Amino acid sequence: MRTIDWRDGRVVIVDQTRLPAALRTLELTSVDELVDAIARLAVRGAPALGAAGALGVVLAVDQALSGRVGTTSGWWHSWPSCERPDPRRSTWRGGSIAPRAASPKDGRPC
Repeated sequence: MRTIDWRDGRVVIVDQTRLPAALRTLELTSVDELVDAIARLAVRGAPALGAAGALGVVLAVDQALSGRVGTTSGWWHSWPSCERPDPRRSTWRGGSIAPRAASPKDGRPC
C-alpha cells in the first residue's frame, strides 16, 4: 500500500492521524479537501507532501476543466493573480499559467 496514490481521479492517502492504532485511507476529490488533509496533518513527511502538492495541481486542473470550481472555492481566492485561468483557452498569459510576480512598488501581484 502506498502512502499517497492517484486512483480513478482521486488522491488516496493513508490518514497519518490514525496511525498506529488504525489504518484508514482518505479519498480526496478536490483541492480544498487536500489542503484540509495537509493542514490537519493527515499527510506527513517531505516525500508525501511533495507528492500531495503535485497531485493537488492535477486535482486543480481536473476541477477547472470539469467546471467544478465555483466562485467560492477557497483555493481560487488565494490565487495571486488578477485573473483566473480560462480552461477553455490553450494558453494563459502568453503560454504560461504561472501567476505574475509581485510588483516591487506595492507588493500586489497585479
